[in-house]
Amino acid sequence: MFGILYAVFNFQPKVKACLNCRQVGHRRDVCPLPNRLTCSSCGQKHPKDYPCTPQCVICGDAHKMGDRVCKQRFQRGFSRPSRLRQRLQQEHQHQQPEFQLEKDSFPSIGDGNCSSESKSAGRNRRNRSKSPGRSALQSRDFGTKPEKREIFRKLSRPQKTINRILRAFYQENRLEDAAHQWRPRKTTEEEDALIKAAVVKDPFSTTNKVKEELGLSLSL
Repeated sequence: MFGILYAVFNFQPKVKACLNCRQVGHRRDVCPLPNRLTCSSCGQKHPKDYPCTPQCVICGDAHKMGDRVCKQRFQRGFSRPSRLRQRLQQEHQHQQPEFQLEKDSFPSIGDGNCSSESKSAGRNRRNRSKSPGRSALQSRDFGTKPEKREIFRKLSRPQKTINRILRAFYQENRLEDAAHQWRPRKTTEEEDALIKAAVVKDPFSTTNKVKEELGLSLSL
């Protein structure tokens, strides 16, 4: 094994040719056409023992396909690219064009006021789009209408606690009646305890259930 010289040659791919359809570009085992049962040397139909003149599919001369005599058996213009050349080609493909400033990118000095006004208008539009609508805030806040504020004033209780109780009246559409049924005085400590117990037990209770929990002292 040592001291022996080996001949090394560059790889050159051969031209693919089909012996079935006698065309160039693919082999016989992947030919899309059905098997024609023709002679692989001349491409004609004759008995096996019949003497025929071979014909090359690639060049058309009188020799077998792939023979060393054929001068066109190798692909022309093929050369294995070096790794350095491949890397340079890839870098050139992925290279981005240089950034260049154009005159249109800079507005003129006279357009300063217009640009500032347009920016402020755009900023106001964005703020309006981010903030919820007034109707949405009113629907969430239970203390915006006059009758609701009157209830809060009479009871002098936190708005969050009263909101939970008012949901029971919303279910039966009796908000206006409820505003007149509340007693016009401040609640006592016992009544406050009853309110807290009823709200904690079932914040979404109906009107009849609130009456049972709070008793007649609140006139619900």
